[in-house]
Parts: sequence; C-alpha cells; structure tokens
Amino acid sequence: MRYNIAIDGPAGAGKSTIAKRLAKELGAIYVDTGAMYRAMAYYFIQKGVDKDDIDTITKLKCDIDAIEKDIIERDHRDMTRETSPLKQADDAVLLDSSDMTIDEVVDRMKQLVKEA
Repeated sequence: MRYNIAIDGPAGAGKSTIAKRLAKELGAIYVDTGAMYRAMAYYFIQKGVDKDDIDTITKLKCDIDAIEKDIIERDHRDMTRETSPLKQADDAVLLDSSDMTIDEVVDRMKQLVKEA
C-alpha cells in the first residue's frame, strides 16, 4: 500500500520530530517538502529569478547555509505572528496533539495509518 502523510501545524509544534519518527517506524521516506519548496522559492525571489525561467533555475548554485538561515527566520516569523493562515483540508484527519506526548502522537498516527 502506498500513501503520503502530511503533517501541518504551527512552527515549533514538533511536526518534523513526529514526521521523522513516524517515517522511521513505518519504514517510509521522510521528505520535508514544505521547507524545501519555500526555501527554493525564497532563494529565487532573492536572486530575481522568474519562476518560469527554467534555464536560469537549473544553472543556479544554491548557498545551503543561506537557505537554512532563511528557513530559521521564516519559522520564527510563523511562530511569532498574531494570526495563522492554516486551514484544514476537507480530507484531512484532525489530530489535536495539544495534550499528547511525541510518543502518543506517533502511536496515534500509526494507528490512523493502519485504519486507512
């Protein structure tokens, strides 16, 4: 069975910690696509590269340290802003982990995967 699991929530909520543990326990691949796409988009914006300029995009060499710094700054802005634009997708399973430990969240998510 093939499946994708997306974990959403505010910065600092433990999404990456949970995702990495869940992927390991399920024998799945962990990919932080959100951070990857945002970092690359921000990098291209900073370099003045048009999103449709595939030729230039494929030739650019990225500064990984600068991208990591940008991600850290973005996460800080997300954690400290007054409102959040997060919206639940229609087919998403809502798991309120407010009063759960990381272990409890991972166990519950594994249970949800088995039930799917």
